[in-house]
This record gives sequence, structure tokens and C-alpha cells, in this order.
Amino acid sequence: MTRLLRQISELHISPVALAAVFGVALFAYLILYILLSGALYTMARRKRKAFSFIAWFPFIRLYLVGSLVDESVEIFELTLPYTQVLLPVMSILSKVFSLIPVLGTVLSLVFKLYQSIVYHKLFRLCGYKHPLIPAIAVFVLPILAGAFLYPKRKQIASSTALETV
Repeated sequence: MTRLLRQISELHISPVALAAVFGVALFAYLILYILLSGALYTMARRKRKAFSFIAWFPFIRLYLVGSLVDESVEIFELTLPYTQVLLPVMSILSKVFSLIPVLGTVLSLVFKLYQSIVYHKLFRLCGYKHPLIPAIAVFVLPILAGAFLYPKRKQIASSTALETV
């Protein structure tokens, strides 16, 4: 911590300016978190998922995302089943193995790519004509999914059949 403070003082950045930048970033993250959670909650309710409330919990919401995309994802000729389980497990494993330099980096990239593919399918189900653009944005910064999903949150039921609980 003292090293960070020393580096900040060498850059001649005012602590007030640093706090203001941190506050704006925290506020933006909070807004995007609410947008993503609200969009996933609405989509889950429209598809009649009994567990739509988990949209508000960070890692667990990946289970909901996987179940919204019909529980399987096709990558080229390969079909990966159980997306609702694979997505949160890969997220947790990428965080756990991040301490191992090469394995953690590779696993993190594989997870981010898989997450982007799942969101690509979700964007397509929501009615985006070109879902690749928001999928790339989700690869770079996953919390941006809320900004893309929130406006289309009510269109998922019209593009897929409603599920019964």
C-alpha cells in the first residue's frame, strides 16, 4: 500500500482527483451491475424460470445466463451441453487458478471466450441483427452486457418458446 501511495505521489496526482475518478468508476460499475441484473431478471421471468432472483448474485447469475440460452452452445461442429453449469464452474476455476501464471491466463482467456460465445447466443435470442459487436464488448469488459441486454430484455420471449417450470 505504501508503494502505491509513493507511486501516486511521484505522479503528482491529487488524492481528491484520485478519489473522484474512483467514485465515478464505482458509480458507473454500480449502474451497469443494476442494468445487467435487471435485464437477466426480466428475461428469466418472461421465460418463466422459477429461480429468476439469482440474477442479482454475481457468480450464480452465470447459471441463469446458461439456462436462458437453452442449456447448450455450439462452437463450430462441437456442441457443449450443460452451459448453465459449465459457465459458473469455469468462472470460479479461472479465479482460483489465476495464481498460477500460465495456466491461470490460459484458463481465464478460455472462460472469457466461452462467456462471449454464450452472450453472443443470448444477444441473438434477444433480437440483435449483429450480435458479434456486443459479444466482443462483453469479451473486453463483461459488465457491459447489461448496457446491451437491458434495452432488449423484453424481446426474448417473442424469439423463443416459453418454458414451463
